[in-house]
Amino acid sequence: SYFEYTIPVLNDQFFDFFKGAYTVLGMMIIGLGLADMHRFRIDIPFTFTVLVVQFVLWPLAAFLIIWLDKNFLHFFGESFYGPILLFSLMPMAANNAAFAAKFDMFPGKASVGILASTLFAIIYIPCMIYIFIS
Repeated sequence: SYFEYTIPVLNDQFFDFFKGAYTVLGMMIIGLGLADMHRFRIDIPFTFTVLVVQFVLWPLAAFLIIWLDKNFLHFFGESFYGPILLFSLMPMAANNAAFAAKFDMFPGKASVGILASTLFAIIYIPCMIYIFIS
């Protein structure tokens, strides 16, 4: 920054391409995790646990952090509370399937959990945003 040198590869067009490639790569990782399954099976206890942790416990933790900050800590400002809440509502990330495949820890289950949380988030996120805004 001091010398005002910009790397020619890292321009706006690069990041536009990167966003599209990252999405495709994430979907490919999930597909590879599902491809390793001999038969598509949903592990109900695992999937239920994933959904409860992702869509109940994380938002509650975010609310607790925001409440503590508003009332006692005062580390963040009002502009941080919206993104913290929004991040707590997101479904599981595709890198969970990549880590599960890397460490050979049931990548099929991880991919099904990602799929289930993504499908649930299609309804959940707009409903929660409507509740928070109202």
